[in-house]
Amino acid sequence: MGIFIAYILKSTVCLAVFYLFYRLLLSRDTFHRFNRIVLLSLVALSVVIPFIQLNVEEPVVIQQSLLDLETLLMLATLYAEKSVHTTPLWIRILMWVYLLGAFFFLCRFLYSAYQISRLLREGEKRDLGGIRLIVTKRQITPFSWMKYIVISEKDMEESGEEIMTHEMAHIRARHS
Repeated sequence: MGIFIAYILKSTVCLAVFYLFYRLLLSRDTFHRFNRIVLLSLVALSVVIPFIQLNVEEPVVIQQSLLDLETLLMLATLYAEKSVHTTPLWIRILMWVYLLGAFFFLCRFLYSAYQISRLLREGEKRDLGGIRLIVTKRQITPFSWMKYIVISEKDMEESGEEIMTHEMAHIRARHS
């Protein structure tokens, strides 16, 4: 459990440093495709970098005194007593907070996916040559998701053509 907490902390530090790097150097650029590749690469690096271990060679003592059997047994007993310790309370609390946060956002994601699938099922479906237009009676902000454009009847009547052009640009650029 301690190893997992250390990994999460290292990964978080990497993400924070990389995000600072992005905000300072790249956030004002208009090369959106390049920025997207950089951001995805930085997330991947933040996952991988904590696994990298750097070993530094320590100087070896040329002469070591030989330990007698009694000292060796005493050291083994001390080592065994240290390795049986329990995880500190603050680490367990941090782990539970992390798991509760992950569970909360998983539930939120599943709820959003359910709401989108419900909109896709309930709305009036039209085919636009590979793109599915869903017109719904609900008052929602128009959006595109994968090969679907979801729009309310009111928005379709008022400014449907401009919205459709905008959302089709998102679909062509694969902005789901």
